[in-house]
Amino acid sequence: MSEFLFIVNAFPPINNQNSLRALELSKRLVQNKIYPIILTRRIERREPKDYNLIDKVPKKLKIFRTPIIELKRKYGIKTLIFKITQKIFYIYTFIHWVPFGYLNGKYILKNNTNIKFIFATGPPYYSHIIGYLLKRKYNIPLILEYRDPWNFNPYNIKSKRNLYEKVSLGIEKCVLNSADMILSISEPLKQFLFEHYIEVSKKPIYVIANGLDLKEKISDEGIKDNKIIFTFIGKLYGQRNITPLLKIISELKKKGYFENLDFLLKIFGTYPKELLEKIINDLNIQNMVYLGDFINRDRIFEEIDKSYLTIHIGENLNYPTIGFKVWDYLGRRKKVLYLGQENSFTGQFLKNNDFGVIIPINNLTKGKNVFENLMSDIINNKFNNKISKEKIAIFSWDNIAFQFMNQIRKFL
Repeated sequence: MSEFLFIVNAFPPINNQNSLRALELSKRLVQNKIYPIILTRRIERREPKDYNLIDKVPKKLKIFRTPIIELKRKYGIKTLIFKITQKIFYIYTFIHWVPFGYLNGKYILKNNTNIKFIFATGPPYYSHIIGYLLKRKYNIPLILEYRDPWNFNPYNIKSKRNLYEKVSLGIEKCVLNSADMILSISEPLKQFLFEHYIEVSKKPIYVIANGLDLKEKISDEGIKDNKIIFTFIGKLYGQRNITPLLKIISELKKKGYFENLDFLLKIFGTYPKELLEKIINDLNIQNMVYLGDFINRDRIFEEIDKSYLTIHIGENLNYPTIGFKVWDYLGRRKKVLYLGQENSFTGQFLKNNDFGVIIPINNLTKGKNVFENLMSDIINNKFNNKISKEKIAIFSWDNIAFQFMNQIRKFL
């Protein structure tokens, strides 16, 4: 029996990119007689959960959920400790899982002699640190997976690095030096790592993208009785701002563009609801926007099927990966309306494959024209919102898992 230690921050019923990628890969690995032993942490009450995901976890999968101390508090010594460790490591809230992950990893490796290697995926990057510590202890091969940049993340690049950031960068370089293989979820992220770390040039590095659940039949919902639904599902954080799109809709409404059209923008997920409500009221588009809550994965697919187009909100920068939600959209074979940089990796991917329409966030005058022309084409039945199965099949989870297995077999 082939086994490996899979260190992952989140696993079902947690509902996020980290958890879902680990689940989709694990399902297909077990089907092929490769058994990852999952080392993860316990679930916090504040986290998004989808208990339907538990039914999709293979019964034969061994899952170890370790304790954790989350030190995020409003006041006191715990706040001070939290702020210091966050600055030093820049790996999000749960840095304090490292000792628990390491001790439980030791227990697993001692009691499972069939384990051939360690696979650590990040972010958060304390999973990489745990993998590094276990490799030093047991001299077992280590594979690192990058789903985002770590220290040189475009969100956080500064012209001058302080002491904390230098310590964090030193840790990352040690971790990279210890790796036997590196996986990246995109070609731009792979090149990004080459540009910033000489350590990577000495290692085998491969691209294993995210995947999608491919729907057989495309829903014809989304435009009925002159009603058009656009749907956004996900998180609005950092530089992901939906306000420019709302302003474009408001301006077209003032021009009477929607007088004979029942248009609805549906928003689900995690976002500043009160702030968004105020913006929508100020723009006088209350009757055109529906604000929903966080929804589970099955409901997500239902909402995508009901929509004519799905919406992805990007950043005003060229981020080297594609948002996980984009793959959910494309898996239902519906095209994407992307608010982001036209020449970004995501923008070019959608444009080159005819998977969507780009509203350039850095040129909203052009963006308004793009949206107006899009609506005109939809109304006049000149826009095809569907994606053929043949065109999208290459990105299915079955294909992605096959690529993943081809790489890890070298260590089994």
